[in-house]
Amino acid sequence: MNGLGALMPANSSSLGVSSFVSDVTRPFLVSFSVSMNTGALSLTFSETVVASTFSVSGLSLFASPFATPVSLSSLSHVDIGDSSVLTLRLSDSDLNRLKALDNLLRNQSSSFIQLAADSVRDVFNNVLSAMTSPMGASAFVSDATPPTLVSFDLDAGSMVVLDYVAWPTMTLTLRFSETVRISTLKPTRVTLQSSAVAISQTQSFALGSLALVGATADSTILTYKLNVSDANSVKLLSRLAKSANGTFISLATGLVDDMAGNSMVPISPSLALAVQVFVPDTAPPRLARFSMDVNRGACSLTFDEPVLGASLEPPQMTLQDSVRNPTRTLRLSGGLGASSLAWVATANRTGFMADNNTVVVVSLTLTDLNSLKAAHFCRGADDCFLVHTGLLVRDVVGNAIQPCV
Repeated sequence: MNGLGALMPANSSSLGVSSFVSDVTRPFLVSFSVSMNTGALSLTFSETVVASTFSVSGLSLFASPFATPVSLSSLSHVDIGDSSVLTLRLSDSDLNRLKALDNLLRNQSSSFIQLAADSVRDVFNNVLSAMTSPMGASAFVSDATPPTLVSFDLDAGSMVVLDYVAWPTMTLTLRFSETVRISTLKPTRVTLQSSAVAISQTQSFALGSLALVGATADSTILTYKLNVSDANSVKLLSRLAKSANGTFISLATGLVDDMAGNSMVPISPSLALAVQVFVPDTAPPRLARFSMDVNRGACSLTFDEPVLGASLEPPQMTLQDSVRNPTRTLRLSGGLGASSLAWVATANRTGFMADNNTVVVVSLTLTDLNSLKAAHFCRGADDCFLVHTGLLVRDVVGNAIQPCV
């Protein structure tokens, strides 16, 4: 009180403690907050805890105090550094799994947490005080980040079954930066194009409706099959989707929304995204049906996908009066294509005059038509059948047709 300074004992530079009481008070969780925008949980404790002792397996999330608990994987982790506030970083897989749940971590009122006693320890190795019930979030930040398309694959040789019949189509697989809501998908916002930059030589096609969506659960991956007519339109474009080098995608605004309602970031036609995996079409085309007009001497062939019209060879076709054990047959000697030009045998097998399409019309030669009439068959649908070899025609990428014998 007179202002004299305290002195240490003689020959002493420090003074040892005369008694010591260790910290035996357990830490407890004071509050927590959620940011779905950054994918992080902020946990505030009553005192400093050791980050390396935190166990994600001891953490459970709830949509309400009485809801079923949801756990996290070991991929989620806390930031390094002992503190009274730990930041838990959700892994991409955990974050996307949580975003796919409509009733959990949607807002502050659907965000609850509970920690097991062994989930973390303080610096004196005291375990956390057990929580008897889930705790509600003190703050919540919604997801405001729009999803982006990370990559896409195209299978140009896939099939889709419609009315019990398999038809060639194409399958698109889209991978997004986060979980998207499938019900918001608008496939007409997708455009396939033959180059990354839209120029005068670029071929492109805007998709229409879908034949089949490959999954019903909201996910980061969306797979769907193109409408058969769309797939055929793409196949008719000579440079589009014939190889990986000619397969790019651009997206208009509003293709799909994430689980929080954020609309996907568009991709400009001038900055189209290249395909990651391209599977070429190796399946043979198939003759779906044919019609015969004996009055005009015209046979109309309808294929299940576009074929190379010039590759059609009429002599590979045979008309017969029954499906099995026919008694009357006629193998065509030739045929006429567009503008009544006769088929000509060529070394590269492209001697028929017809456009690439799913329908090709072959007019019988006068000799073949008279022979057919003289044979007294093809008088109706019940005695007019067609068989053909595997050399009849090729599809637009060169696959020979499946023979019908």
